[in-house]
Formats: sequence, structure tokens, C-alpha cells
Amino acid sequence: MAVASLQRRLGSLVHDQRQQLGLTKTALARKAGVSRPTVIAAEAGNGVSSQNLLAVMAALGLTFAKQPAQVASPRPRLKDVMRAERERQAMLHAARATPAAALSHTVRVTTHSVGVLGVTASSDHRPRLKDVMAAERARQVGRQKGAA
Repeated sequence: MAVASLQRRLGSLVHDQRQQLGLTKTALARKAGVSRPTVIAAEAGNGVSSQNLLAVMAALGLTFAKQPAQVASPRPRLKDVMRAERERQAMLHAARATPAAALSHTVRVTTHSVGVLGVTASSDHRPRLKDVMAAERARQVGRQKGAA
């Protein structure tokens, strides 16, 4: 299945490059030293010999470059999903428990050692689910880049 997909992508690349250069199939076949049916088969993504495919690609100025395979993103692990859900539930619980949870600043009343009542403002706000999920995605992307 993967080979057929790759053949179709290469065929599409050959077709697009030929059209961009303004070549006909016959002209490309002559330039590559292959038959016109070979060019048609290569563009259609049908099996052609590697020698003929390389000749067609060389005639179009195309080369291969080493590139890492695109791996499908892995499904999230259960423990990561459970952790995110626990964090979401904790945030929802805190929002219900504190009516002013929507405020980004909370006010704390503190007693100093001299017995004077003081009021301090702090920015101890709980992260929003959107921010937690964005941080988790960034962490996973960083981990994938580190593995590559």
C-alpha cells in the first residue's frame, strides 16, 4: 500500500514538473531516452523500472533528497489523557468553589509578626485548560524533535 502511494506521489511530481517546464510527453521521453509509454506510466504512478524513473526525473532536473519519513502522530497515552482530565476536573472544581475564580488576581489577608493586618495581591491564578493543553502539545512536539 505504501509503495503504491509513493508511486502516485512521484507520478504527480513528474507530471507537474513536466508541465511547469512546458514539455510534452514525447519531448520528455526523447530527453530522458525512454519511450513515451514509459513517461505515461511514470506520470500515472504505474510501475516503471527504477532506471527509467531516474532517467525521467533527471531529464526534469529532479533529484532525491534524504528526508525523514513522516510518521503519523502517535495516539496519546492513557496516562497523559488521565492527567489532563484530572487537571481539568481540578480547575472546574476550583472555579465552582471560588466565585471570584474568574479574576486573574486574588487578594490575601496576612498577619505580619508585629500584629498588623496587611493585604497583598498576588497573581496565583489557575491555568486554563486551553493553556494546559497547549503546553502538553508543545512538550510532546519537543519530545518528538528530541527523538529525531
